[in-house]
Amino acid sequence: MRAKMLAGLMLLAVSAWPSMAQMSPGERLLKAYPEFLTKVEGNDLVWKDGTRMPIDDGRGAKTFEQWLADPDLKDMFRLPYPAGDASPPATPETDPGRARNIAFFARMYGDCSKGEVSK
Repeated sequence: MRAKMLAGLMLLAVSAWPSMAQMSPGERLLKAYPEFLTKVEGNDLVWKDGTRMPIDDGRGAKTFEQWLADPDLKDMFRLPYPAGDASPPATPETDPGRARNIAFFARMYGDCSKGEVSK
């Protein structure tokens, strides 16, 4: 499970690849998780079973605390992943992997607090 999640998060780090950096958050997620997702339709990410999940919650700009506590899918892409091999260590305010939409990852892998996580 952890390996799948890390692989997916690494694919989210696509800002280092110019063709991916120009994609919308929904398009990036489709490319990173094709086994789970089918398309982007308007503001919705559509899962293979037809479930829809909003990409942008419509709340606009968030404070750092709001971004960290309750990110939408678009918010996960707020901070770019640094390109290159020798990036300095991230600080809490510059770590692009910190904002995670729990509903998205729980839907994909299961809720670890309920013992649902698949490997």
